[in-house]
Amino acid sequence: MAAAVKCIQINLQHAKAASNVLGRRFKKEDVHLAFIQEPWVNSGRVCGLGDAEGRLITAPGVTRPRACILVKKSVHSFNLYRFCCQDVVAVHIKIPAGRSGGGVEFIACSAYFPGNKTADLPPPKKVTELISFCKRKNLQLVIGCDANGHNEAWGSTDTNFRGELILNYLIGEGLVVNNIGSEPTFLTCNRKEVLDITVSSNYLSNRISNWRVSSEPSCSDHRHIQFEISVGERTLLQYRDPKYTDWEGYNRSLVHLLEPTIAKVRDRDEIEIAAEQLRCAIITAYSENCPLKTKKIIESPLGGTTNWTKEEKKCGSFLTALKCQVTGKLIVRRWRSTIRK
Repeated sequence: MAAAVKCIQINLQHAKAASNVLGRRFKKEDVHLAFIQEPWVNSGRVCGLGDAEGRLITAPGVTRPRACILVKKSVHSFNLYRFCCQDVVAVHIKIPAGRSGGGVEFIACSAYFPGNKTADLPPPKKVTELISFCKRKNLQLVIGCDANGHNEAWGSTDTNFRGELILNYLIGEGLVVNNIGSEPTFLTCNRKEVLDITVSSNYLSNRISNWRVSSEPSCSDHRHIQFEISVGERTLLQYRDPKYTDWEGYNRSLVHLLEPTIAKVRDRDEIEIAAEQLRCAIITAYSENCPLKTKKIIESPLGGTTNWTKEEKKCGSFLTALKCQVTGKLIVRRWRSTIRK
């Protein structure tokens, strides 16, 4: 397991070249998550990221998405379709605990805040719904977004009405903007500005490190933002016990989650979408109705942890007895040699 979750964030401005650059970088630098806004879309599909070898997540049924997330295939994830739309995509990410370190579990969201005059005031409705959901369920959250707003708090050259609205909302919800410095994230021949921000819950902000704006060419007017989410030490074990599941609530959640899914399947692509929607609905319903429990992992004097299987416990008891036996024999030998002297 990696010591940190490598993340990259970029608005591709619907550019094919920018998509190719991101795809190659995602694979070459072994990135785990890419928060993407305004991807290149061709015939209703996000294209140009084929070299990335990741799992692309977009909102179902949207022909021209303005937000998506690319997840490394080895990362355990499932989609939160109820919070997905043209401008917002949300994914549940879980990095399991390994021998060398602890795990991390959080919600990743890529969001595009429309900046045109006819758009609703920021942030989008799906983003506010997702934030409320995470607070209710005590889930950690990280959002990579093109805010289309200026605020000196995140390094912009000035503060406008949209930027003030966004910052006030984030502060009210107890969220943190992780931008560092004033290096522009949007760069053209006659304009430099910080428009892209990385927002997270307060707890997760302590795990975010090495936030930076990349100097490498992105083939987009926006530049790559890179950061890492520390996996942390293995001190706590989080788990769900099925015997504490509210099965009536699970059934209600499952019915609610399956309402917007495809009713009739017409081709192979829709079969895959329907199967993925069913899988995510089952996992989400279970997560909502089975409480997450946490217990401390105590280091054992024999190494490892006390959370052993029955077989491991038997081996541990045997090794303890063997060590005591060997120690006893050494004491007897030393005593005998002392007497002889």
